[in-house]
Amino acid sequence: MQFHQDVTLVILAGGQGSRLGGLEKAWITWQGESIIQRLITAFAPLCNEVVISCNREFARYQALGYKTCQDNPTYQYAGPLAGILAAAPLVKTKYLLLLPCDCPQPPPNLLFKLHAALSKSKATAAYAHDGERDQYLFCLVETMALSTLQPYLESGDRSVRGWLAKGDVIPVDFSESGESFRNINTPKDLEIIQGH
Repeated sequence: MQFHQDVTLVILAGGQGSRLGGLEKAWITWQGESIIQRLITAFAPLCNEVVISCNREFARYQALGYKTCQDNPTYQYAGPLAGILAAAPLVKTKYLLLLPCDCPQPPPNLLFKLHAALSKSKATAAYAHDGERDQYLFCLVETMALSTLQPYLESGDRSVRGWLAKGDVIPVDFSESGESFRNINTPKDLEIIQGH
């Protein structure tokens, strides 16, 4: 299945995993494969390029064979927006698809639905809504919107929601596949998801 609508896949893998004792979540194995490899297998074929934004185990991520970046020291571990800012210079396509590294099975139609919604609107970003809550890190963003990111971080703000709200952004309904957004943040999450 091909897509290639001028999209760069940006995988956000720069967290400290503090609630999991420092575990690097991207390398957690689920159904015999690491989360990051699952994301690459599912979404890289649909995109023009892949960028992995990480802070630890840099060489291990580089070994996957894709563009890799680290947070600017000014914003290191300042949250997902720091990871997006680090990736920004490597994105040469019209869009970037954001995916967090702590969710092993995003909906396979994620990119298609986000792109379709964005194409029909004047918005600069479209994010998933799982039927109960907004999933801001499952988001398709027009690359030109990244110009507001550094000033936003320099102001001291760290909220992904707040940054997206600076532009035109639309939610996209994924309530039919809400379970696909289950992520791993705590030991209990890890126990539940590895039981599936």
